[in-house]
Amino acid sequence: MNCYRNDVTCAHYNLALEERIFNEHRGGDFFMLWRNKSAVIVGQNQIIENEVDVSYAEANGIQIVRRVHIIRIHYAKPGNAIGQGFIRFH
Repeated sequence: MNCYRNDVTCAHYNLALEERIFNEHRGGDFFMLWRNKSAVIVGQNQIIENEVDVSYAEANGIQIVRRVHIIRIHYAKPGNAIGQGFIRFH
C-alpha cells in the first residue's frame, strides 16, 4: 500500500490531488491524510447558492470547493477534521 501524508492545507489543492491519484495511480492501494484550512466541501449534485452563504464564506476566508466523488456537504476547519482518502484498485 502506498501512503502519503500531505501537509498542504489548501482544500482546492488537496481535492485536486486526490482526484489525480484516483484517475492516474494504478500501482496498488493508496492512502492519504491531509488537513484543510476552513472550507465548505460541496457534493457533485448540490447547488452552492442553496447550500452555502457565499458572501459570508468569502468575507471570512472560507474556501468553497466542489468534490466530484461525494454527494453530501461538509464543513472542515483546522482542529475539527482530518481528510483521508483510501483508494483501492481491483
